[in-house]
Amino acid sequence: MRQEKQTVKQFYDVFGWNKNQDGVYEDTATFVDTRPVLDNYHHKVHMRVKEFINPQGEYFLDAGSGAISHPEHIEYSAGYKRRVCVDLSAKALSEARSRLKEQGSYILADLTRLPFRDRTFDTTVCAHVLYHIPEDEQALTIIELHRTLKQGGNCVIVYNWSAGLFATLPFLFSRQWIAARVRRLISTVPGTRSFFTKLLKPSRRIASQEKQEWSDPPPLYFHAHDYQWFQEAFPHDWETDIRCWRSVGKAFTTKFVGNGFAGRFFLELLFRLESTFPHTMARLGQYPMMLISK
Repeated sequence: MRQEKQTVKQFYDVFGWNKNQDGVYEDTATFVDTRPVLDNYHHKVHMRVKEFINPQGEYFLDAGSGAISHPEHIEYSAGYKRRVCVDLSAKALSEARSRLKEQGSYILADLTRLPFRDRTFDTTVCAHVLYHIPEDEQALTIIELHRTLKQGGNCVIVYNWSAGLFATLPFLFSRQWIAARVRRLISTVPGTRSFFTKLLKPSRRIASQEKQEWSDPPPLYFHAHDYQWFQEAFPHDWETDIRCWRSVGKAFTTKFVGNGFAGRFFLELLFRLESTFPHTMARLGQYPMMLISK
């Protein structure tokens, strides 16, 4: 197994699909803003996937199922005879089994080499998984998802634009952003380097906190291709679309969304913008949906 895949497997086996003291999966606590103000927004975003999948069928593929940590995800396959969960993590499949019981099948496998015949599944969902696959194998994974999809079936891939406007906005004008640009400016001015270096140097307390935050979870491989890559990755004879799943992530909401009425109003407005302008918000936002119909 490639090293990148090994880090993903280890992350979820030993950390991501364990629960913290609040009963929340560590993966969710790490990557999702779990404040109550976002509950309604998150619910509607999760249900957005259901709008683009066949409501019923024989076999539903959950590609990289994880622990099925959100209750809305269970509803995706409510009209199906069998939900097939595939994951690299044995811990993920164990947690998924505890939720789906006998309605699911649980297979430890690599998405780049799916152990299924052509045209097996009526619907496939691959959410927050593709960018954890080695960058040179992500296109192969998309081909595998398409290969195993039935004629008339559809596939939803939830991805991440890490360099998108809404993904980078929380970090603009942050202390680190300003410090980097001031250092770049003063590097050309004689006699100012020593003074400003001391002024902009983080305190020991801040540095130690940052180190603690990043040293707790084990490493997790991540590589997000850009919009242009997807335009080239999909064969021209495929029926595809790229729409917004969710435009903002945890970094954005923790920085800009408050806990009161203003926060709820902003999220409602944001959801309506995503629904009204799904293609524009897919380009600007952080999390797009890749839709494939066969």
